[in-house]
Amino acid sequence: MTIPPNPHHSVGTTRRTIERAFRALVEAGIGQWADGEPADDRLGDGVFRFANEAVEIVVYEHGIRRRSAEGLNSWRWTEIDEVRLPNLRELVRVRGADAPVSIHLTVAGEPHVVTVPYMIFSALGPAMHQLVSATRLPGPMITVLSSATGSVRLQTGANGRCEVTLHSGDHAFALGADDQKLIVERLGHALGDNLAGSVAGELAGTAVRWVLSLSERHATIYAGDAEGVRRLFIQDADGKVIAVLDLSPDKRREWLAILRCAG
Repeated sequence: MTIPPNPHHSVGTTRRTIERAFRALVEAGIGQWADGEPADDRLGDGVFRFANEAVEIVVYEHGIRRRSAEGLNSWRWTEIDEVRLPNLRELVRVRGADAPVSIHLTVAGEPHVVTVPYMIFSALGPAMHQLVSATRLPGPMITVLSSATGSVRLQTGANGRCEVTLHSGDHAFALGADDQKLIVERLGHALGDNLAGSVAGELAGTAVRWVLSLSERHATIYAGDAEGVRRLFIQDADGKVIAVLDLSPDKRREWLAILRCAG
């Protein structure tokens, strides 16, 4: 399990977020520090062991390594394969604040399940969100993926969801259909009506009924850090590229405005 840094946070802020997340895992009985919690509320060098798991997370000043029977593997912050969360709003409505929230993680091809009470998950806010690399989005499931192929792919997902794949260490979110918003509405505002119109025209003749759904009530999505995505590829359901959008540094701020929503 890894914790990607928020590109808008300083190193210190990211470190504090990580510390809160690990402390919450201890309080929830999910794992423990092998040699006791690091002094002075700083992670520093330490080994975190998950309960009932033969997996340890070795924490360093600027990164995390996973240690198992196969040895010690070095990871970058963003090398998490998949994170899945249930529909948290529905979970709380039906079962209350003590409802267990199961966080399904696939790390280096190996499945892990972390379960915490919703009350803890909710109280942690950004710390737990950053731990699982996701915010609470509408829909039956959140899927977070990472890859390193250097592109961004948007296509229709299963069960009426839109799958948005941001590669080069960014993340893919499968979103519920109830809160869909066409990305062209945001493109028109930030990048100009001509580009938005061309994207909308291309989309009209494909199986893609929407491109990207973001709720202003729920989501924060970042369009890459300094080493991240440079272009956005929009594909139809058959994989045909129907638009390529510029994510170069001079456009980055505009794209952050497009993709960022108030939490």
